[in-house]
Amino acid sequence: NKNYEREIEALKKELELNQTLTSWHDILIVDKGSKDGIEANMAVMSQKGLIGRVIEVNTASSKIELLSSSNESSNHFPVRVSSANGEAFGLLKNYDEKLHALVVTQLTGDTDIKEGDVVQTSGLGGNSPANLPIGTVI
Repeated sequence: NKNYEREIEALKKELELNQTLTSWHDILIVDKGSKDGIEANMAVMSQKGLIGRVIEVNTASSKIELLSSSNESSNHFPVRVSSANGEAFGLLKNYDEKLHALVVTQLTGDTDIKEGDVVQTSGLGGNSPANLPIGTVI
């Protein structure tokens, strides 16, 4: 299937698809932009919860850095972990590829965190609203 390989290579060049494989887990581009009310630093949701933050906005498109991004110096969200005993606050810091899970660090609070506890944005810091669902503790 040399023809298919040549065709794919031509399309890649035409579309300038020169990202590395790992970068596909970092950035998402959507066809909504400033004309649709999108602004930089907005939290981005899917049907299941928070997936990232808008990092660049154009008129008709936006670039989103996903929570699964390998960029450890950005895309941090202050979070609240709600358990039966109370709440803890921390920072959603990165994505663990081996566990396929988001990692929360710098936890504060006097509560025992258990599997199944709910993780949401806390709203602290002012960059994202409170109570956006992120997931549960595993």
